[in-house]
Amino acid sequence: DIVWAYALSILQANSTSPTAVRAAMPGVLENYYGASGAIELDVNGDRKAGDYFIWEIEEVDGVYSWTLAGTWLLATDTVVWD
Repeated sequence: DIVWAYALSILQANSTSPTAVRAAMPGVLENYYGASGAIELDVNGDRKAGDYFIWEIEEVDGVYSWTLAGTWLLATDTVVWD
């Protein structure tokens, strides 16, 4: 969805300037429904809907790998730690 939303924002802004594209994107997303559904932005310009995974790099037996540390839940505005 982000690639398509970005492309539509470039067309709306008639520019590839990051500042112009960013200014156009909220208006584009008001009328956009993509593969992942409607996209709403919060006051910071981040996607509003959805839970977020929190990852950390962990060392196990001398090997570093990404492990799931927790999940931020939109519905309750809480973090559930694994």
